[in-house]
Amino acid sequence: MSKRDYYEILNISRNATESEIKKAYRSTAMQYHPDRNPGDSKAEELFKEASEAYQVLSDTQKRGIYDQYGHDGLSGGFSSGFSSVDDIFSSFGDVFSDIFGGAFGRSSRGDGRVKGRDLAYQLDLTFEEAAMGSEHDVEFEREIECVYCGGTGAKNSESILNCETCGGSGQVAYRQGFVTFSSQCSECDGSGNKIIEHCDECRGSGKRQEECSVKVKIPPGADHESRLRLREKGEGGINGGPSGDLHVIVNLLKHDRLEREGNNVFSREDVTFSQAALGGKILVQTLYGESEITVPQGVQSGESAVIKKQGFPSLTSNSKGDHIVVFSILTPRKLSSKEKKLFQELAKFEKQGTPTTKSFLNCIHIFDKIKKFFEFPRLPFYR
Repeated sequence: MSKRDYYEILNISRNATESEIKKAYRSTAMQYHPDRNPGDSKAEELFKEASEAYQVLSDTQKRGIYDQYGHDGLSGGFSSGFSSVDDIFSSFGDVFSDIFGGAFGRSSRGDGRVKGRDLAYQLDLTFEEAAMGSEHDVEFEREIECVYCGGTGAKNSESILNCETCGGSGQVAYRQGFVTFSSQCSECDGSGNKIIEHCDECRGSGKRQEECSVKVKIPPGADHESRLRLREKGEGGINGGPSGDLHVIVNLLKHDRLEREGNNVFSREDVTFSQAALGGKILVQTLYGESEITVPQGVQSGESAVIKKQGFPSLTSNSKGDHIVVFSILTPRKLSSKEKKLFQELAKFEKQGTPTTKSFLNCIHIFDKIKKFFEFPRLPFYR
């Protein structure tokens, strides 16, 4: 069975704003929330559908992929569907606290399971790694279930008693008008239990520290602050709850010659005075190796040339950005007596106004002489 269109699910237009998406989701989620429709499998399915739609459309990157490629475009590492209401609560990271201010609890679970905390890891990438895609071993520490107490935090099974406040459910109910709401029990923190004697190893926390190493594949075209979510690689849950997620955040390192703007790459290429006047060929270092370009005759500082498809790949299509070369004319600061004489000779022809064929050829001859003195190496581009 094919999935319904996300915009249709939330009953919004394809150019809806962020606030319109949130408002539509709030309305739909309140209508079909399992707390308001106990035992209604159809309402549960509609609620799950709306939550999945909101997760995609509220994320700028995911929404862009969906708008261009539909559901098929989200089949990679950027998104995944949900198989149950529990999955919705696990993957949203308490989206309800942002939208509903905590009005809804997790009463649909009612077993005291708590999802583990999400973790964030900053991954440094060079321009080349971001352009080509790369694989990295990410090492970090996380808390997981204590092997001695099985995550209960208790010394033994006799040390675990039902919480008297919530009767072991982990939830307390209260009425507001005609609607009954439920929230996590503050006495047992939603576990439904009270521990009389704590585990000696974890001191009642139910967790222990673990050093982890995971392989992370970065897709070609990743930009600064791009995020990749690794499901259930975060900290362990409580009372059998799912582990949190690991969010890998890209930190794009500065390049000594290149700058990035969108998927385009910019570099400044210094040309000598004679190169600018006569034109010629120079080699430009791109993300993919050296490329020869033509310096136009009479080029001015700030003018540019484009090397097609030598920029960053797009994350949402098969296209590539361009490499844009900005020319900068190098004017010599110090001249030897011989160099100064050549420029003075050139100045005489410039004062004559429009040159004759003979004088123009003399200018070219002088530029050729000057060029021999000013074969400067190309300088690095500093910010």
